[in-house]
Amino acid sequence: QGIEVSEKKLSDPSPLVRRAAIISLSGVPADMRWQLLSPMLDDTHKSVRFELAIQLADVAGLVPESVSVRTAYQKLMDEYRQTLIYSQDSPAGQMGLAQLALYSGDTQEALRHYKQALKIAPGYVPALLNLADLNRQLGQEAEAKNLLNRALIVAPESADAQHSYGLMLVRSRQYGFALPYLKSAFELESARPRYAYVYAVALENQQQLKAAIDVLKRANERWPNQTDLMLTLVRYLEQDNQINEAYRYLSDLSRIAPGSPQVQQLFQRLQSR
Repeated sequence: QGIEVSEKKLSDPSPLVRRAAIISLSGVPADMRWQLLSPMLDDTHKSVRFELAIQLADVAGLVPESVSVRTAYQKLMDEYRQTLIYSQDSPAGQMGLAQLALYSGDTQEALRHYKQALKIAPGYVPALLNLADLNRQLGQEAEAKNLLNRALIVAPESADAQHSYGLMLVRSRQYGFALPYLKSAFELESARPRYAYVYAVALENQQQLKAAIDVLKRANERWPNQTDLMLTLVRYLEQDNQINEAYRYLSDLSRIAPGSPQVQQLFQRLQSR
């Protein structure tokens, strides 16, 4: 669903609907997330506040100096930390504590929590993937690969696991080997729009432009109104000299993101052809 739809649902009377709307904004850039979600800092429902804290845990640097807003944000995050401490005997609780440690720059504490999550549940995919990512950032490539292998063995149907493994191969410039994993990640039921984008870019990198266009068209049907996907699709159609087709998607884009400078730029470029 589009951001506008999610924004409307944030003020729905039902806490379940509000919570789902917050979750749907997880892929939105931090500054926009803060803008959309900060009016909800004192939501009356605990499960809504919990989800809100998850989505705002990485925005501390964007919180304005206003004392009332800072106090409300701090209160939300303290409540969240307390809830995680109560559930620290679960892998999800340990994961949450690891994320908070990372946002405050404490990588050693984050490592400790991820490892504890895996002691509790050795096959817990989110911990395997996040710990792999942290190991990669710390230069522990072999350990990262080992963790990603474990995730794939435990959960071959996990789009996240397939995508993470594919990305690891992309980073080591093994594009050809990466494609099957990126393809699986895109096609699995638990896929996300981002996975379609990465797969299409990898295909284009391997001179498979038509296949990349096909992936983006399918992704656009599956997840309508995703600006990144549509912008890339228009660029690839232009590259393939499918100008009329490019215009069709560009006019959809101009309805979704009328003020976008990238959309204006593409219009000017296509008109000059």
